[in-house]
Amino acid sequence: MASEKIDEAVEILDELYNDKTIPKNIKALITNVKQELQSNKDKDIKIDSALLIIDSIANDTNLPVYARTQVWKAVSILESEE
Repeated sequence: MASEKIDEAVEILDELYNDKTIPKNIKALITNVKQELQSNKDKDIKIDSALLIIDSIANDTNLPVYARTQVWKAVSILESEE
C-alpha cells in the first residue's frame, strides 16, 4: 500500500513530467521513478531504487534550475519516508 508521502512525491514528479520544458530523456527517467514507487516491492527497496534514479535526474545538466528544486523536494519527501 502506498503511503501519503510516496503519493506526494509522485505528484511532484507528475508535475515535472507534464512540464513542456523538461527534456524527453528526463521524462523517461521520471517514468522509471514513478514505476518504482508504484511497484509492489518492499517500501524501503522501492524508495532506494527511486532515489538512485532521481539522483541521475538531479545531476542532469539539461534539467532547468526550477525543476531541480522540485526534484530535491521529492527526494526530501522520500527520504523522510525511509
